[in-house]
Amino acid sequence: ILLHKAKADIGNHNVQSDSLEENYRSASNIIDFNNHLFQEIPKILQNLINQKVIEDGGENLFDNWWKTIGLDHIIPDAYLQSFQKKAPNTLAGGSVEVLFLPVENNAYRANQVRETALNQLSEKLNLWTSSGRYEAGQICILVRSNREARDVIGHLMADQQARKIHQQNTGETYGSYEVLSGEALLINNNSAVKLLVSTLQLMVTQNEQSVLYKGLCLQLYFKQLGKSVPPQAWINLKDTPVIKMQNLLPPDLCRNFYAWQQLPLNELAEQLITVYNLDTQTQHLPYLFAFRDMLARFTTQGELGITRFLEWWDEEGKLKALPSGSQNDAVQVMTIHKSKGLAFDVVMLPFCSWDLDGMTNGIFWVDTQDTPYEMLQSVPVNYKKSLGKSDFSKAYFEELLFNLMDALNMLYVAATRTRNHLYITAPGHGKNEAKSSIVGDLILEALKVPISGLNASFTGENFVLDEPVPQKIAVKTASEEKIQLQKYPVSQRLSQALASKTVWSKLDLLSGDAAAHKGIILHELLARTMEIVKLPKVLNEMQQEGLIREAEKEEVRINALSVLQNQELKKLLDKPAQDLSEQTIIDRNGESYRPDKVLIGQNEVTILDFKFTSDQRPEHRTQVKAYGKLLTEMGYPNVSSYLYYGFLQQLVAV
Repeated sequence: ILLHKAKADIGNHNVQSDSLEENYRSASNIIDFNNHLFQEIPKILQNLINQKVIEDGGENLFDNWWKTIGLDHIIPDAYLQSFQKKAPNTLAGGSVEVLFLPVENNAYRANQVRETALNQLSEKLNLWTSSGRYEAGQICILVRSNREARDVIGHLMADQQARKIHQQNTGETYGSYEVLSGEALLINNNSAVKLLVSTLQLMVTQNEQSVLYKGLCLQLYFKQLGKSVPPQAWINLKDTPVIKMQNLLPPDLCRNFYAWQQLPLNELAEQLITVYNLDTQTQHLPYLFAFRDMLARFTTQGELGITRFLEWWDEEGKLKALPSGSQNDAVQVMTIHKSKGLAFDVVMLPFCSWDLDGMTNGIFWVDTQDTPYEMLQSVPVNYKKSLGKSDFSKAYFEELLFNLMDALNMLYVAATRTRNHLYITAPGHGKNEAKSSIVGDLILEALKVPISGLNASFTGENFVLDEPVPQKIAVKTASEEKIQLQKYPVSQRLSQALASKTVWSKLDLLSGDAAAHKGIILHELLARTMEIVKLPKVLNEMQQEGLIREAEKEEVRINALSVLQNQELKKLLDKPAQDLSEQTIIDRNGESYRPDKVLIGQNEVTILDFKFTSDQRPEHRTQVKAYGKLLTEMGYPNVSSYLYYGFLQQLVAV
C-alpha cells in the first residue's frame, strides 16, 4: 500500500521494486502450493473489498475514487512479486495437509472447532514422533497470540501426561516429546538473570524503597541454593541495610555492596555472577552468556551506569530471547509475528481462523480534512459498516483495506516458514454457505481452483498432498562439533587492575584533570540541592549512580559546604524568590541555554552560574551576559547576573 502511494506521489518511473526470485528454503511442492495460494487469495480478497465498497459506499464512490486511484487492484499488485522460483538445489517432494473441520452453523466458527483442532494436533504429533517420521525438534506450531500459545501448550502437556498413564496401564507406546514456548526462551524469565537484575535494582533504589528488591534477591538467591528463606529474615528486612545481611546474602556482596557500584557494568556483572555461584550452574549458562552479550552491546558507546541500563532493560532488554533453532529437541510453540525470518522443517497452524476484518466495533482516528469537521483536524470514530455512507467513507475503506492486508500478510508469513511439511486446520462452513469472514475461507476458495503439477486430492473438506522429502544424512565436520561449557568463564583482570589507586588517578586524567573532575561533581551536587542538611542523602544517591566513589565523598562534602556557607552567596540566595535550577531557555533561533540558577523575585531577576575553575575567564562573563540578555528580551525587569567561583570562593557581579 505504501509502495502504491509512493508511485502515485513521485511517479512509477522513479520507483524500482524487486524481490528475491528463488526460494532456497522450501521443498518443491511447498513452493508450488504457496505460489498458487498467494496468486489466488489476493484476487479473492480484492473482489471481496471491491464488492464491499460498492455495497456499503455506493457505485459513485467506487468509480470516482476507489477505482480512479487504483485501489480496485492493489492487493493482487502487491503480491505479484510473491511468486517464487525453485533454486537449482531445491529438494523434490513436500507435504501439505489442509483440514476444514465441520461446524454446526456459521456463528463463532473458530470457537466451535477449537477443541477438535487441538485434539487433531496432538494426534498428528503423536503419530509423527512415534513413527519416527519427524523428530520433535523439527516441528514448530504457529499461533497468533500468547493466549493461543498457552492453550496449545496446556493441551499438549495434558495429552502427554494422559498417554504416559495409558502406557503404564497398557504397555502401549506413544510419541514422547517436550514442548518449548517462546516465553521459556525469554532471558528475563531465567531465575539467574532475574537475580542479577534485582541486585542491580537494589543498588540504585532509595533505602526506604529497597525492601522489595531485598526480598526478591533473598528469594531468588535461596532458590539457587535449593532452600527456603528463613521466616525470621522477613521481620526486620526493611530496616536492615545490605551490608548487615551477611547471614542471608553472600558475605562478599554485602561487604562490597557500595564499592562494586563504581565498577563498569560488565565487571559488575562478572562479580555478581561469581558471588552468587551462578558460574557453575550449567542450566543458566546460555542465559548468562546472552545477558552478558546484551550488557556488552549496551556499553559499546560508553559507560552509562546502572540506572540507564535498567531503564533500557525495562523498555527493551527484558523482551529479548535466546535464539530459537532446530537444535532444540522439543516441539516449539511461538507466535507468527516472532517467526518472521525463521524456518522449520514442519509448520503446524492449528487455528487458521483469524478474522479478515479484525477491527469490528473498534475505534480509529480519522483525518478530518475535506470533511465538515476539518477544524478538529482528527477525531476518533467507531469502526463500523455505516461509515461507508458517511463523510468518513474514504478513511473507513482505507482502514478496511489495511485490515484485510494485515490478515493476508499474517497468513503469508506463517505458510512460508516451512521447508518440508505444512499442516493447517481451519473451520469449515455450516449448512448455509457463509461469506468469507476468516482467513481459512480464503484458503478454501483458493483450493477450489486446481493446482497444476501437484499430485494432491481435494474433497472440499480436506486437501492432502503427501510426498515426504528425502532426508539428507548430515555429516558433522570438526567446526560443527558442539562445545559443552561446564562453567561460566569469569575474568578478574579488570577488577585487579582497578584495585590500583594509580589506575584510578589515570582514569580521572583521561576524563579531564582532577580539578575538572571535582568541578563536574560539585556542579551536579549543587544542581540537586542547595540545602546543607540534604547533602549526605544526595551524595549517597550520586554514589549509587556511580558518579562518585566512597573515597571522595567526604572531600566533595567539604567543598560543597564551603560553597553553601559563603556569606555573600547566602545573602543572595536568601532573598525571597522563585528558584529555577537547570531550566532550559530556547531563543528565537532554536538555540538552547541552561543557566545554573534563575531567581525570580517580585521586582528583580537574578542569574547565578557556578564555575569550578582555578581562575576567572572572559568567556564566563560572556556566557552569563547572554543569559541576562535573553531574560530581558523575555520581558523580565531588573535582571542582574553573578558568577560564583567555588574553588576561589568568590562571588562576582557581571
